Amino acid sequence: MKKDVLFMTGNEDFSTIIEKDAYYVDKTSYLKELFMSSSEVMNALFIRPRRFGKTLNMNMIKAFCELNYQNPGDKSYQQKLFIDNGRNLAVAGDDYKELREKVMGEYPVISISFRGVEGNTFQSAVSGLLGIIAELYDRFLFLRESVKQSEERINQFNVIYSFCTAKYNKLSEPDNLNEAIVICGSFLATLAEMLYREYGRKILVIIDEYDVPLQKAVIAKEPYYDDMLEIIRKISVTTFKQNPDPWLYKGIVSGCLRIAHQSVFTDANNFTTFGMNDEPYTGFLGFTNDETHKLLNDCGLSDKESEVKEWYDGYRFGDKHIFCPWSLISYC
Repeated sequence: MKKDVLFMTGNEDFSTIIEKDAYYVDKTSYLKELFMSSSEVMNALFIRPRRFGKTLNMNMIKAFCELNYQNPGDKSYQQKLFIDNGRNLAVAGDDYKELREKVMGEYPVISISFRGVEGNTFQSAVSGLLGIIAELYDRFLFLRESVKQSEERINQFNVIYSFCTAKYNKLSEPDNLNEAIVICGSFLATLAEMLYREYGRKILVIIDEYDVPLQKAVIAKEPYYDDMLEIIRKISVTTFKQNPDPWLYKGIVSGCLRIAHQSVFTDANNFTTFGMNDEPYTGFLGFTNDETHKLLNDCGLSDKESEVKEWYDGYRFGDKHIFCPWSLISYC
């Protein structure tokens, strides 16, 4: 008999999945590899096809690492999500104690997604990016009240925030468009510097779907690839440059396209690309054979395993057979 299992199909927020007691395939074991292994890299780019769980994994990393801005040192949020949830997640084990002490809830996190940056014109795409910047800055408005921040930095923050909220739909004016381009290239570093000054801790930067604006620029009614590439490259250079600012702890970036990496991250510092066949992350995104077996068993569908694997043969990533999460969860 099929068991009652709650799937939050399409939900990419880790905390919601955990708090609603929805089904979650545990990928927390990779946190140790990301942050504490001998093969740890400073900046990582993960390349996978669509619907392989990139956004959910990026959100899980953010939830694990992010500092409590109002009460630094308070890790009760992570304790509830990752440890005291009755799921026996890998990261809750004794082998991860040092990781929890040194990384869990310890870093300011700047996390953005470029998924919605698109449009038939360059101006409309930039407008979409300004909206994302406004939402990001809205989370950190409290920095404007801090005595640790210089008047110059607060003014710079206000200029960026005000422009993004008031002039995002007025980019047909050349001066506004030029100012918007400058803001797109500087917003991340400005915020990171303020967070570093506020907390004295380095910043974790997460960029999800970095390549979507470039894909959309190619297929737009009025293609604008070169213009958008220049913006994405500026964001990369000011964030992950060869001689990084003291505020950068680590960058984690996801996308579908490897080809764009050659143009975007050329001048970035210590960027390592992890494609489908690159260890040790071949099982980081997507469901392995063992995870697929457990999923079907948990749903009371063990008798359908051969049928499912025949119907959907999956992918070969390194030495692992990987199945698309979207396809399997939709089936279940």
